[in-house]
Formats: sequence, C-alpha cells, structure tokens
Amino acid sequence: RARIGMMSNRRRAVSAAPALQREETPDMCVIELGGTVGDIESMPFLEAIRELQLQVGRENVLVVHVSLIPEIGGEQKTKPTQH
Repeated sequence: RARIGMMSNRRRAVSAAPALQREETPDMCVIELGGTVGDIESMPFLEAIRELQLQVGRENVLVVHVSLIPEIGGEQKTKPTQH
C-alpha cells in the first residue's frame, strides 16, 4: 500500500509541474503505462490510475488501451489482444 501511495504522490507532483520552463500548470497530463495488463508487476501502476480517477473524477480521465495486432500471412491475429 505504501508503494501505491508513493506512486500516487509522484504522479500528482509530475502532473502539476509546469512544462517547458513555464509557470502555469498544464491543462492535460498524458501518462503512458507500458507492459502487459494483467502482469503482477503492472498492478501498482493500474491502481495508481484507478486512484487518479477517484481523485479528479471519472469525467476528467480518459483511459486508452492500445494493442498490437500482428498480421501474419495476410491475416490479422487478434488472439493476443483478446486476452
């Protein structure tokens, strides 16, 4: 739980930091989570995003899942994306 709180504090600090040496707070913050959803190593990061939704409101958070769909022999292979 302390690890998740630490990530939430870091995310809050980074998202409020001025960008490009400017003084104003940014209107938007893009957070990229790499890796595979479902792996135990990614769970604290997903939890931090869930907590972000609770803190700023679901209407202020957009979560986008991007997945590679390889094409082998002219056929798209979607099985890895389904799981």
